[in-house]
Amino acid sequence: MRRNRFEKIMQFIHFADNSALDKADKYAKVRLLVKLISNRFISHFQPEKSLSHDEAMIEYFGKHGCKQCIRGKTIRFGYKIWWLNTHDGYLVSFDLYQGYTYKGNVQNEKTLGNCAATVLKNIDSLPEEKRHFPYNFCFDNLFTCPLLK
Repeated sequence: MRRNRFEKIMQFIHFADNSALDKADKYAKVRLLVKLISNRFISHFQPEKSLSHDEAMIEYFGKHGCKQCIRGKTIRFGYKIWWLNTHDGYLVSFDLYQGYTYKGNVQNEKTLGNCAATVLKNIDSLPEEKRHFPYNFCFDNLFTCPLLK
C-alpha cells in the first residue's frame, strides 16, 4: 500500500463520534472497538478449570496520557492492560488501564484495593452462564488481598 493511500485511510477512519466523547474516558475514541473485540473473545471462550489474571504492556513510545513506565519489565514504556487468560493462552477478557479503572466498581476498589478489584472486574465481564463454573484463578502478589477469596 502506498503512503498517500494509507494516510488517506487514516484520515477518515473513526470508531467513535468526536462530538459525543466521554470526558472521563481517555480511551473514548477506541472504546467501541475495544468492547467489540472483548465481547468477541468472551463469546468464543470455552470454560476451562484454570484462569490466569495478570498485567501486560503494549509497547508504545509516542505521547499519550495513558502511557506507563514500569521499570524492570521487558517492555518499559507503553499501555498497561489487565487480562484474563486460560491455561492455553487464550485471551478471555481484558481492560485497558488509564490511571484508574474506567467504570470500575467503586465499592470493590475501596474494600479490596485497585489491583485486586481488576480481578473481579474481569470475572464480572464473563457471561452469566459461564461465570458460575468452578474456576481456579491464578495471579501474582500484586493482586493478592486477604478479602479476595
